[in-house]
Amino acid sequence: MNYSFILAHLNKCGYKVSAIPSKTAEVGFLAVELEINGMPVTLWHIAVPELSKMPSFLLVDPSTLPRLAHTAFYPESKFASICVNVPDAVSVNFECPELAFEESLKRHVSLLSRALIDSEWNTKELLREFEAGWLNIVEPDTTPFLCLTESETPEELCVLKPRKGSVGLEKYHLGYAEGAVPENVFSPINQLLKDRQAAKGNGFVIPLSVAKPAPWKKDELTDWYLDLLSDLPTNVQIKLTQKFAQKRSHEFWLVFNAQTPSGVTWFGIHFSQKNSGKGRKTLPFKHSHLTEWTLEPVIVLTFNKERIMPRSGAEQSLTSKKVMLVGCGSVGGDVADKLAASGVGHIDLYDPETLSLNNLYRHILPPQYVSFHKPSALWHSLTSKYPWLEIGSYTGKLLDLRRRDLLMKYDLIIVAIGAPTQERLFHDYLIKEKINVPVINTWVEGYGIGGHAVMAIPGTKGCLRCAYVDPADFSRGLASNLNFLAPNQDLTKNHAGCGDAFLPYSYIASTQTALITADLGVKYLLDKIRESSRVSWKGSSGDAIANGFKLSGRYHAFTRILEVLPLFNEECDICNG
Repeated sequence: MNYSFILAHLNKCGYKVSAIPSKTAEVGFLAVELEINGMPVTLWHIAVPELSKMPSFLLVDPSTLPRLAHTAFYPESKFASICVNVPDAVSVNFECPELAFEESLKRHVSLLSRALIDSEWNTKELLREFEAGWLNIVEPDTTPFLCLTESETPEELCVLKPRKGSVGLEKYHLGYAEGAVPENVFSPINQLLKDRQAAKGNGFVIPLSVAKPAPWKKDELTDWYLDLLSDLPTNVQIKLTQKFAQKRSHEFWLVFNAQTPSGVTWFGIHFSQKNSGKGRKTLPFKHSHLTEWTLEPVIVLTFNKERIMPRSGAEQSLTSKKVMLVGCGSVGGDVADKLAASGVGHIDLYDPETLSLNNLYRHILPPQYVSFHKPSALWHSLTSKYPWLEIGSYTGKLLDLRRRDLLMKYDLIIVAIGAPTQERLFHDYLIKEKINVPVINTWVEGYGIGGHAVMAIPGTKGCLRCAYVDPADFSRGLASNLNFLAPNQDLTKNHAGCGDAFLPYSYIASTQTALITADLGVKYLLDKIRESSRVSWKGSSGDAIANGFKLSGRYHAFTRILEVLPLFNEECDICNG
């Protein structure tokens, strides 16, 4: 890369930039001299052979300046990195690198200027990025602490050791409070507790009412901890110094949580006694006592709804919703997973069938669940994945569920059985008994040609029968007018006689159908859809035509793929009755 040209361009732009050679190159790094708010500031750019991301600049001798937000200090090198963007997320003009350097330098100067001039903003940003600052002082080989309580009040924790030879969350210290662990034996939280030994120490959760920026350097931790204690609310101080301080041990974990501009932040300090031969001691609260202890900053992870669900894209408001899902095949199984991943808190699954080996390549369940009833297998699989999910598993058939007392318990009913006669019978029962619960019927068509979901919301125009109005004479048809394959064709294949007949479609096709179904359901539960609706995806007709099948007129005319459209059909005798 032509650094001479870059150097000339930056100087032409008004920056004071010089090139300093290294042992192996004419330009080892660029040095930029600045003055911001009366303070001298030096930036270094270490030369790179190719510009694959936004050029970065290091802050030289950051200890000569106030503590600055969005900088990470490395004491051993006397430099601090500066975060002006996510480097890989910026599309860089590598064809004109001088412009990329100019843009990067503008961003660095702008950030440093604001941090040095606006102290209020700087402090707020230091708090916002507390976790990044804390991580900067944590030693790379320090074992993280996984806290299983969601409490933001002072409480004692049982601490378990990491499991030897383990990976992932199994290698973390684990802390939990009495009553904080769900009863479901297959929940991921319970799985973490299996075969663990208690640590030889105690843990305590300490809520903070006043948040402070994280220490810039690890050797500041002791004084920082004492300052933290002095700012504790009186009731927390009393519980910590009187109740918790009665415990004696060779090690302690203090797990703190504090409200910051980016939400509730959790972090921890591990105390280990320097000379365990002198007997167990109580928590140190004075500088003179701290000389007997080693303090290590610890990363704290939490199984916390408020933290994990929004960060993972799940909606906390859905945890109170209850959904009935009838049909746990390739579409229904995927719908269950997508609803759970969206944050739905309670799903009751109904399906009398077991998982067949023949279904493996288009079902979400793995081989170990073959011959299990699908609802039971999904219960085990999904509760092992989603910590706060409640699942009921039942073997009932759709038409056996025509019970008002049962159906009225749900916020939404989803039918994914692909049996139009049963679906219409069930729909007629809902209307007759005035069951005031929305219902989604969903099905996938064969040969990758498409899939559909229709949602009937009581009290609005549109019902399942709207999707069955015969377009030829506007009578009640027997085939859905949404289908992309023409009616009255035998679409199934079989390899071993009629008992083994199946509709050919791929996991991609069933997953796409599950996605439009779950999306429709979640939008309703979030009150984003208020009228009866339908949605379809359309695939290629190649396989269907190659196998000799006819397409419907809708396939050729339909262009509004994946759009949520009104379900109401003006010719429906039920909706217009």
